Amino acid sequence: MIVGSTPTPYLLWSAFSALAATGVDIAITELDIRMTLPATSALLAQQKKDYWNVVMTCVHLPSCVGITIWGYSDYYSPIPSEFPGQVSGYLHAVYGHAF
Repeated sequence: MIVGSTPTPYLLWSAFSALAATGVDIAITELDIRMTLPATSALLAQQKKDYWNVVMTCVHLPSCVGITIWGYSDYYSPIPSEFPGQVSGYLHAVYGHAF
C-alpha cells in the first residue's frame, strides 16, 4: 500500500466482509505502507492513520485471524531499490518503535 492511497475503513470492511461471507478466514499478510521521500510530519501522520484503519478493520472482524507485517526495519527492505525515492512503511524505520 502507499500512504494516503489505502482504502477507507468502510471499503476495507465491505471487502473483508464479502470475503468472510464465503466462509474463509482472512489474514492480512506482508503489510507495509510505503511513502515517497522526504518523510514529512503530514505523511507520517497519514501513514499512522492508514495502519490504524487496516489494523482496526481486522481487529473488529471476527473472521480476520491475523496481521503480519513485511518487516520491522528498513535494513532488509526491497522497497528503496524497487521503488526509488520511496521508503518502506516498516514500523521501526518510521517510528523507532512499534505503536
